[in-house]
Amino acid sequence: MTPQDLKAFLAEHPFFSTLPAEDLAIMASYAEYANFAVGDILLREGQQATRFYVLREGSVAIDVHHPARGLITLMTV
Repeated sequence: MTPQDLKAFLAEHPFFSTLPAEDLAIMASYAEYANFAVGDILLREGQQATRFYVLREGSVAIDVHHPARGLITLMTV
């Protein structure tokens, strides 16, 4: 995806759709397109977040570890 493609994608996304064009351009300049495989871990519980993800397609499961019950899926988006 080119920076222009990323800007167009962000402009159409409900979360970003009301941002002014100059703000979208700034966001797009920091954006990177990435693919992930099923089972890839984007962030571990307790780890500092250093990225912000916007889904283009697919889904992500939000899991937590419970000492007695193991891995629990809180939500899939």
